[in-house]
This record gives sequence, structure tokens and C-alpha cells, in this order.
Amino acid sequence: MPVRRFLTRLHHLRHNLRILLQGTPIRLTTYVGRHPTSQLHLARTSRFSGRALTVGERSVLSIGAGAIIDGNVMIGDDCTVRIDRNFKLLNGASLIVDDHGQVQIDKDCLVEAVSPFRACLRVVRGSARLCANANLRGEVLVQEGQFWLGANSFVNHGTEIRCDERVRIGDYVFVSYFVDIYDSNTHSLDWRVRQQEVEDGYPNHTVHGRQYVEMAPVELGDHVWVGKRAAILKGCSLGARSVVGTRAVVTASCPEGSLLVGNPASVQPLCESDGTS
Repeated sequence: MPVRRFLTRLHHLRHNLRILLQGTPIRLTTYVGRHPTSQLHLARTSRFSGRALTVGERSVLSIGAGAIIDGNVMIGDDCTVRIDRNFKLLNGASLIVDDHGQVQIDKDCLVEAVSPFRACLRVVRGSARLCANANLRGEVLVQEGQFWLGANSFVNHGTEIRCDERVRIGDYVFVSYFVDIYDSNTHSLDWRVRQQEVEDGYPNHTVHGRQYVEMAPVELGDHVWVGKRAAILKGCSLGARSVVGTRAVVTASCPEGSLLVGNPASVQPLCESDGTS
């Protein structure tokens, strides 16, 4: 074995043994990389069996008691990631925070992949918050902005959420399978700008800034239910207790207690039951 490879493996093993001695079970085959200027705090009752745990320069990663990490955690430079107790990252799901990202995950949250679909919370630039008992089985990309998943809310597998400005999902919200939620057009409507992106190396490199892309915040009020394969586009604010039908394409806001169906979605009054009959 080459000397350099041997020393690299020895370095990884040293990090693993250091965590083991602190009382946190961690699989020895896991790659653990922590820069000397970073802070890594793992509670003694947490377990890590993922493939990679990396923390960049001047970053803070804190994982509370009772966490089960069976996935990848990759933290860039100058980040703050604080995870409360009983967090579960399961079945190869990923938590990825690029440089300068901020993430707060409250108690009893779950990020779980359901084969063959991925589950990932990635913050490229901006911040993300998962409130208590939030359940994420889809993919969230915070390209730049603020993402908020409320308490006791559920995002099912196959769903994609793209946040360029602000996406806020309230409490007790159900988001079904294969839903798309976007707060921007992701690309310019000007064909010349899109052509320039390709010539500059897209999709491997995107050089054009946010000024070329239309964006507006998306908000889902408390107790909203979004049906399978629906799409919610930029600028939409859905009032509390609203229901979005299967395959509906929501392009405008609606008041509380609305039913949205069709493409583009039309707003109809929702007949709510009090649950007593």
C-alpha cells in the first residue's frame, strides 16, 4: 500500500476512534473529515452508520441525543448546523450544506429515502428550518433563500421543492407524491440568456445571476393538503386548510378553505366536515 494512502486511512481511523472514545457509536468504515477549525458535537446516545461525515472550516455541527444517522452529512465552510434530539436520517438520505449555509432541525424530525427515490435536504446558499416532528421524504434544494417546513408536516417521496427566494410550509401540511413546488422560473424567459448559459457550460456551470430569473415567494398555510403530481408555482400563497387536487397546476393565490383543481387550477369553495358524522 502506498505511504500516502496508508497515512490517509490512518487519519480517518483516528477521527473515528476519537468519536468512539467520546461514547458515540460510529461505523469504522465511515469517512470522517473534520477541519481543525470546525466544531463537531455528537451526543453520546447518537449513532452514525452513514458513508460520510464531513465538516468544513470554521463550521459548527451539533447533533443531539438519540439521533440515528444512516446517510451522508456533508457540511461546507462557515456553516452552522444545529440538530435537536431524536433526529433520523435514514436509508442513505443526505444532508448537504454548502459554504455559509444555516440549518436548524428541531426535535423528532425525519429525513428518509424510500427506494428507488432519493431524499435530500441541500442548502447551497441560504437557510433551512425543519420544525418539530417534520417528515421529509422528498428532495429540497435551497439554491438561495429561506426554506421552512412546519411542525408535524409531511413531504412524500418523489416531491421536489426548489427555493430561490422563500418557500414556507406551515404546520400539519400534507404534501403527496411527485409534487413540484418552485418559487422561481429557474431560468430566464429570454432565449438569448438561456443560450448564453449553455455556451458558458450549463448544466455543469451556471454563470448568470438571479437578475435574469423571475421569482416570488411560495407559502402553504397550516393544514393544507397537496394531492399527487400537483405543481405549485412561484408567487402562490395557499390559505390555511386548502386542498390541491391531483395534477392541479397552481399559478395564483387562494383564500383559506379553498379547493384547487385543473390546469391552470381554478378556485372552488371547499365543503369541510367537522368530523362528527
